[in-house]
Amino acid sequence: MIKNRHLSRQLVVKALFSHMSQTAENESFSSIDYVMENFGQELADETFSRNLFEMCLKNTENSQELIKELAPEWPLEKITLIDQVVLILGMTEILFTIQDVLTVVAINEAVELAKEFSGQSSAKFINGVLSNLAKIKLGENNLQAK
Repeated sequence: MIKNRHLSRQLVVKALFSHMSQTAENESFSSIDYVMENFGQELADETFSRNLFEMCLKNTENSQELIKELAPEWPLEKITLIDQVVLILGMTEILFTIQDVLTVVAINEAVELAKEFSGQSSAKFINGVLSNLAKIKLGENNLQAK
């Protein structure tokens, strides 16, 4: 189950990155369908991935505002797209996911995704932003609870 969810998150990162990279003439392209068809064969169930992707899309603007608030020294245009995508995914899981994902798990998963797709310095940045979000929005003593 854990491995399956990590793979799901990897696929969501790929689909979100593709979606956010699209130009206006490519908007009819379904990045989640493409990613699932080409990279999601190992998943027994696509539901978690597809739901998380849709929730991330709905939460993109809210997450970008939170990034500006939580990392004011880093203008959004200076943060790489892949780091923004990982932050959006992490923020969505922390604040809006209806699944049984603990806050600490959402942060750890985002950090691992940052290491996989970006780098160690990005992982530290993402850990800091998401940890601050958890402390501010959920309360310091509530990191284990959802």
